[in-house]
Amino acid sequence: MGLLDGLVMQVFVDPEALRPEQVVDAIQTLAIAMLTPGPKA
Repeated sequence: MGLLDGLVMQVFVDPEALRPEQVVDAIQTLAIAMLTPGPKA
């Protein structure tokens, strides 16, 4: 989540810094983390 947040905040400083591939990579990373089973409680 921090990766996606960092990319969005970077746009405020440098609008040209954000590439669409970076957004897709961040969303994929977040989705994989959410769907990966963790240890059983």
